[in-house]
Amino acid sequence: MNFSFPTRKLCGSIKRITDRVKDFPNEDVVLTVYGVNNETGVSLTGKDASNDLSNYICVSGNQFVYNPYRVNIGSIGLTPKNFKGVVSPAYVVFETKNDLDSEYLLFYLKSATGNNLIRWYGNRGGVRSALRYNDLCKLDIPNLTIEEQKKSLIRFNPAQKDIKKLSRELEAQNGNIAKLRQAILQLAVQGKLVPQNPNEEPASELLKKIKAEKEKLVANKTIKSKWKMHRKAKDKPPFDIPSTWEWVRFKDVIWCFRGHNPTKSEFVKSLRKGYIRFIQITDFKTDDKAVYVPGSKKLKMVYKGEIIMAAYRHIGKVSRQMEGAFNVALCKVNEIKPIDRDFVELLIKTDLVKGELLRASERGHIPSMHSDHLLSLFVPIPPLAEQKRIVKKVDELMALCDQLEEENKQARQDSEKLMASAVHHLLHRTLPEEQAITDKKQSRTLYKDDAAVICLLLAEMEKLQRPTTEFFIQKHIFAAKHHLNLPINSLFVRKVAGPWSHELKQKVIFAAVKMNWLRWEKSRLVAGSAFEKALTHAAKVLGDRAAQLIQLVEGLKAFGNNGLERWTTVLKVVEDLKETQQPITRSNIQREINTWPGKSLKKIFAEESVDYTITMMLKHNWLSPLGKP
Repeated sequence: MNFSFPTRKLCGSIKRITDRVKDFPNEDVVLTVYGVNNETGVSLTGKDASNDLSNYICVSGNQFVYNPYRVNIGSIGLTPKNFKGVVSPAYVVFETKNDLDSEYLLFYLKSATGNNLIRWYGNRGGVRSALRYNDLCKLDIPNLTIEEQKKSLIRFNPAQKDIKKLSRELEAQNGNIAKLRQAILQLAVQGKLVPQNPNEEPASELLKKIKAEKEKLVANKTIKSKWKMHRKAKDKPPFDIPSTWEWVRFKDVIWCFRGHNPTKSEFVKSLRKGYIRFIQITDFKTDDKAVYVPGSKKLKMVYKGEIIMAAYRHIGKVSRQMEGAFNVALCKVNEIKPIDRDFVELLIKTDLVKGELLRASERGHIPSMHSDHLLSLFVPIPPLAEQKRIVKKVDELMALCDQLEEENKQARQDSEKLMASAVHHLLHRTLPEEQAITDKKQSRTLYKDDAAVICLLLAEMEKLQRPTTEFFIQKHIFAAKHHLNLPINSLFVRKVAGPWSHELKQKVIFAAVKMNWLRWEKSRLVAGSAFEKALTHAAKVLGDRAAQLIQLVEGLKAFGNNGLERWTTVLKVVEDLKETQQPITRSNIQREINTWPGKSLKKIFAEESVDYTITMMLKHNWLSPLGKP
């Protein structure tokens, strides 16, 4: 991993604490049980501890405690000076050596840089990430002396307090703006936002027209005449309204229906002939995950301008920009003319509708609503002309709220920049700002370089008629990086299928496809229209060492899936042992493979197979001579 400041590995500056209660049978050990969380650090759990505390770890002052499965969200703490207690054996406990200030390390681990490293090294390829102590040891920390660390903290702490205070104030202001929005909506539906005009046709006359229109819809079988009152519906309206208004159940002025879910096997990520856009809740935020499905009579449709709302998880969230079929987690709301559609949308956003639906689903694990409950809610209906005046006034006031939010957002961004600048100086001693290359620009260059190397690799694999699936690409690139030491920037972690790079998959190959260097053909990577440009760039990146990559492909041409996985897995284990400064022996290699998720279940990683692989790798100079067991 590349840093814009000098670093060293954490392993040489920390020591693991493994003392158990059972190790001190003749001493008085404080048996108060503590836990750790991302808010208060090391604190009393408030939960019942095990009856048997013999295996619990003894913790003293100025020691770190963290949860391997939750450290990625900040569940790590530093104990006070005179602390005494015990923690579950599931936790990791360690302390710093004389060359590392504990307060400085805590700050670093909780910073964006530290947290990114925790997430990176804690990714074990399984369902849950976990940062074991050996993974912790691999973390990179700023290479500062103990004096420089302390001076940095002295300079940083006052600024940190001021910036945090500012952030809290801005967060409070943001909450006040949200409350202001709800207050505007509440005044609107109470008839207190715009004046009433006694000369306008009252809502009672409007409702007669709506009723007549609804009867036509029922007669045409567009909507059903029967409906069921929801058990959580209220018996009476919650407040008084102007005399020209009327209270109704929502079902008197709207009709609605949920979507339909086709099977996921029908989903495609690009539009094809006969396919239509399929809308899901995630599409309310972004089009990045857009999918398309074959057109069918079973599908429920919505068109731009019509109201569609979330009925699951984000209840009451509304969009009128969607067009296509939609899934069962969404609900289309149709107004019954001549009520104003904009006013119906406004009603959905109020506490009378959205608030009631959310409160009714509080006990559920994930909020969800029933359509009958929506239809059963009481809503106030003003005269039609007043509906339009209300909508216009609300839009004006919401625009002011938007402006306040934008100003607040800019202030929060400025606050974050201040904090980032303070952290920058804390980690970089006094390096000039202009010397630090921005991560985004640097990342783009690195992805492009790696993408070019992949293209050269692909060209050689095609010549030798080797599979160009992602599995083979990943294994060859890993070997090129760690066996040949070629300048490849993508980082590899332990996955069930062996060493695997998420960057290679999600960033590098994506970049190559975007530049038309490569394209996917079913599950294989093949040359794109700009493939020759990629080969030219690869020649610049590798220079004379391009020949080594070609020789590597030639040397691995006889390897199948199992052979590639076994050789690269052993190579990855050896690299990990080097990083944590552990002896590289056959027994240590086998031990690491046995703890690698999924490996111990595969016959190809039986002890005799691994032993034979190590022998062959030594013979072909893939490994340096091993240490003694």
